[in-house]
Amino acid sequence: MELDIENPRFGLSEKASQQDALKFLFETSDLRELWHSINANGFLDYEPLVAWRPDKDVERYVVVEGNRRLAAVKTLLNPELIAGFSKTAVPSLTEKAKPTLETLPVTVIENKDDADEYIGFRHVNGARTWDPIPKARFSLKLLTKLRKKDALSEQDRIAILSQQIGDQPTQLVRNMFAFMVLKQADELGLLPENFLQRPKNDFSHLYSILSNPETRAYIGLGLSAIKPEQIQTNPIPATHKKKLGYLMDWLFGSADGENPSLIRSQGQDRPVLQKIIACEKAVETLEQTRDFEYARQLSGADNQDWMTKVFKIERDAQTIWNDAGEIADNLEIDEKEKSSKKIASAISKLTSIDKLLK
Repeated sequence: MELDIENPRFGLSEKASQQDALKFLFETSDLRELWHSINANGFLDYEPLVAWRPDKDVERYVVVEGNRRLAAVKTLLNPELIAGFSKTAVPSLTEKAKPTLETLPVTVIENKDDADEYIGFRHVNGARTWDPIPKARFSLKLLTKLRKKDALSEQDRIAILSQQIGDQPTQLVRNMFAFMVLKQADELGLLPENFLQRPKNDFSHLYSILSNPETRAYIGLGLSAIKPEQIQTNPIPATHKKKLGYLMDWLFGSADGENPSLIRSQGQDRPVLQKIIACEKAVETLEQTRDFEYARQLSGADNQDWMTKVFKIERDAQTIWNDAGEIADNLEIDEKEKSSKKIASAISKLTSIDKLLK
């Protein structure tokens, strides 16, 4: 029984080995938890592994569902399998567990594609959700299959895929498209080393910022929303390779690893980067200097933040006024005095600001 090297969740190269897949599962999954569970309860047969036979003439099976459990079983039976990359001590098999590992429950399918619908429900958005990049890989695999059906339009294919995966069509399209952009950037050498192979990365930065029209225009996609037809190899035009390089550098850090990502907070820094990209002077400055704070000032983002605070003052003052009649009667004398001083101080500052603006 073999691990599935082509599993989209692993993100392994075509030249990967069984040992590479085992190492990935050991480093990204909690095999220790399964070791103790199997030792305590044996291998539970109510949820069989799902495997397929690539060659009907060869007694060889590849597990497409249950790789984590298979890895736990393999390492319990042969602890030396992890010796090359870990000093972790694999627990000895208990007498209760040994008999349950002699023959594992397996459902054998005729074709590997037959498992896709099950995997899509259980792992992508089901009981055990996948991270965005594995989800994108799996979605693209299904989309490729659907594109072989000539009678379907791209909209029909996305609608079917949406039902299989459980995501909204717009989310699916943006996730798959963002991955194709990331893959193109990786092939062009614009990403930090082994970025796509990292168990955790900041893929969400790209997924999120592609919803911004000015950012799409910056990398040669135009202002219009992304269409399913654009989910292709190398979606960014060659004329905008340099712009793509800048964007990858800002989102994920420089390819040589010397400069970190400019996004320290997704909720705060990414919207600012969008404003910078939308301002010609600011984005040119960022390209030349990588000075995020100065580019921020040039973009007018600070002005907008200040204006937002001004409008918030007016809204908060209205709320305080609405509650004042009821609250004031319930305040102690010292609380009223403190409140009065705070309000007087605020009025004094706001009056000074008002004079500055006139």
